[in-house]
Amino acid sequence: MYNLSADLLVYEGSTLLERRVLTPANPSATLSLSPGRTYDFELSVKADPGDNQPKEVAWVRESRNITGDTTIPLRPRAIATGVMLVTYTPLREGKATEVELWIDTPIGPLPSKSFPLDDLGDPAYAVVSGSATVEAGSKLGARVAAAPGSAGTQVALRVSLQAMGSDHTLQTLTDELTLSVLNRLPSDDGQTFGGSVANLGPGVLPAPLEIHALSDSLGPWGTLQPDASFTIGLKPGADLEDHLAPLVFEPLSCTWTDTPEDTNFVPVDFEAGTYDLLLVNDPSLAYQPGYKMGALVYMDRPLSARGNCTDPYYGITYAFDFNLQAGWNIWVIEFTSSNSLSYSGTPFSGSTPSGLNWYLSPEPTPPGFTISLNPTSLTVQQGQSGTTTLTITPQNGFTGEVTLALERQDGTPAPSGITLSPTSVTVSGSSPVTQVLTLSVGAGVTTGTYNLRVKATSGSLVSTANLTLYVTSGGGGSGANVGVSADFSPPWGWISYPGWGESLPAGTPVNIRGWARDNQALASVEVYVNFQPLAGVVITQYAPGDWGWSVPWTPSTPGRNRIDLVVKDQGGNSYAYSIWVNVQQ
Repeated sequence: MYNLSADLLVYEGSTLLERRVLTPANPSATLSLSPGRTYDFELSVKADPGDNQPKEVAWVRESRNITGDTTIPLRPRAIATGVMLVTYTPLREGKATEVELWIDTPIGPLPSKSFPLDDLGDPAYAVVSGSATVEAGSKLGARVAAAPGSAGTQVALRVSLQAMGSDHTLQTLTDELTLSVLNRLPSDDGQTFGGSVANLGPGVLPAPLEIHALSDSLGPWGTLQPDASFTIGLKPGADLEDHLAPLVFEPLSCTWTDTPEDTNFVPVDFEAGTYDLLLVNDPSLAYQPGYKMGALVYMDRPLSARGNCTDPYYGITYAFDFNLQAGWNIWVIEFTSSNSLSYSGTPFSGSTPSGLNWYLSPEPTPPGFTISLNPTSLTVQQGQSGTTTLTITPQNGFTGEVTLALERQDGTPAPSGITLSPTSVTVSGSSPVTQVLTLSVGAGVTTGTYNLRVKATSGSLVSTANLTLYVTSGGGGSGANVGVSADFSPPWGWISYPGWGESLPAGTPVNIRGWARDNQALASVEVYVNFQPLAGVVITQYAPGDWGWSVPWTPSTPGRNRIDLVVKDQGGNSYAYSIWVNVQQ
């Protein structure tokens, strides 16, 4: 969840007249402007992903001639910096798979269904190599079918669309995804191995525990005994077909000395009862530099890869050294520094790598907390006050009193005349605690911009959140009252029938139905099956902010079918919800 706020700037020509901050709690502002003049209204929406560094995610600038009292709803356009194709299911010969459309944003990649869909141009999908066809495509993704007899080959899918970039101009964004059509998997390449749990002492476990992985439908993989010994039987490839997914290195930026080909894989995490069964060198390191962990991975074909990659969003670097076979392999992931990891992998022969042992559960991390503010900037007149909402998020069982102080961002005391209240908050449970903070500005405080921060302290624990304060002069004037607003609240929707995973007979008409809600005004309800829109959606309002909807559909494609609901409001926000049903011939 991101903290949203918006900087509202009002210009006459090149002169900045007003600066206000809009938030979900206060989404409008009333301005006094001289009638008979033209003003530019600029709205810059910012999102704080939790690092106290808000980033611009949407923007709009409109010119309006003001003739008298009026209201102006501003509708900013979301910013996209790139586009990605993502799939979680392998492509099988003679069958179709779903490829989701993802959007790169200033705060990281998001599935397009979490992005305002009306801010995207219509995407164009095309198979640029391989034996496959695009059965359907929309702003949510595409359905791609591989030709019969294409097992073991590769298919390249390309998408292109237009969206507004960070420079506020329209850009054409493209991406290409290579899919490996799943090989036919053997039914005889399973293997069995044993080991012991290093941190399970005598008398702790009263009875044996079954070991499971991936899905309960696969049954138990082995048994952990009270004496800490265990045996695991790795499943053959034919049993794992529904669990494999494409192994892709996008969106990493990579330099290869041995370039990998696209493959399908499934990493396996084991559970013994309610415990995680982990293969690590030292649980106390827990993702710190020097921490190593192992993972058993099944591949549908060999993979050789050597090179270095960087994550463009988080700055993490990866070193890969893989020499993997079709079948079972073991990977070792080492945390070489706070922002770098190395991956190595070899065929699994039944023994674990030197220095790694099996443990139940990770070591717990110490209690703590984080804080955030919304909004992260305030405009306050001399002699007045403003408010922002503090959120304290406890971690790992933290409780207690948190002391609050206001200071400059360099840690020096806040300027005289600028005060904060209250100065303490109590955390008594596991849920985040919110508190409205009042920032008071004395009449003698000099106008200007102050880069401040709220400092939260509890014992030796410290967390800070930045706050920008704009102090303006008092006074007023006469003129037209202009109300400017933005819609921060997305709509909501639900599919009530059919249910998730429900089986439907092919050829029998059904009515897909559900609910939609919005705190202001609904714009549309759209329903897609396998990324194709259904016609004839009927919307009925039952109460203010509450609508029911339905649309007819006759199932025709046997097997897994995806149903997407997209609800849009008149403020430009959208909400999407997806289910899968099984159509039986």
